[in-house]
Amino acid sequence: MNTDTSAIDNYTNIIWIAVDADSLVYKSCYRHQNEIGVDLELAYAEFCFELGKIRSKVFKMVPFTKGDKVKAKIVLSPKRSFRHDIYPEYKGNRKKVEMIHGIKALKLLIMHRFDDAEVHKNIEADDVVIWYSNHENMFISAIDKDVINASATACYNYNTRKWTNGHLSYEVEKWYAKQALMGDSVDNIKGAPNMGEERSQQWVEKFQGDFYSWSEFSDLFGGEELAEQSMNLVRMDGLHKIDGKMAWKPWSIEESSYWEY
Repeated sequence: MNTDTSAIDNYTNIIWIAVDADSLVYKSCYRHQNEIGVDLELAYAEFCFELGKIRSKVFKMVPFTKGDKVKAKIVLSPKRSFRHDIYPEYKGNRKKVEMIHGIKALKLLIMHRFDDAEVHKNIEADDVVIWYSNHENMFISAIDKDVINASATACYNYNTRKWTNGHLSYEVEKWYAKQALMGDSVDNIKGAPNMGEERSQQWVEKFQGDFYSWSEFSDLFGGEELAEQSMNLVRMDGLHKIDGKMAWKPWSIEESSYWEY
């Protein structure tokens, strides 16, 4: 396990974990639907209970002494993200499901009651928790396989109740390449033609060390434009801060250290 204690503030003995809380909100509301909508206070209580369980698991990862505390950075997604701007069909294939009441109301309540809850305009929660992993060395908590495999620090899956070690930068780069190639049917990301999970994994594994052939990669899509679009849809490391606010910038091959020209 990753036991890097640089995630600890040595002056206040606070250990931080960034939580992609969208699924926690959904499940809390789902479990407390009633004949008129949702019991919002019960949903909020369940959210807090589940958040407490996540915080308690951090002490399995780091040495601690009496008085140490764990704080959660609660990250929630807005309705739209930059991915809708670069690909209007993003998530456009999702079937309509039974209406779950109270999700917006619970998010607003969490934002009101928690000082460390945040929503960033045009940016999804998974992108933000990866930013905290990459730039502030926080542990993170999420259930999405993409987040877990792209995290530089240990990630706690609050569905399976398991930790996954952080990944080295070239391992993350391989993951992004595989995801861009195979696409994601859940999010309506098409990927390269005839490149499912098995063929995508084979393509990634045939390269030794840290380097890939960008020209061969883009040829699989039929051109660089589609290859770059797919990479921008799957990558979660394109955030930077401007005057303290999160912003997204497109990924480009010129900024990557892991591609051969």
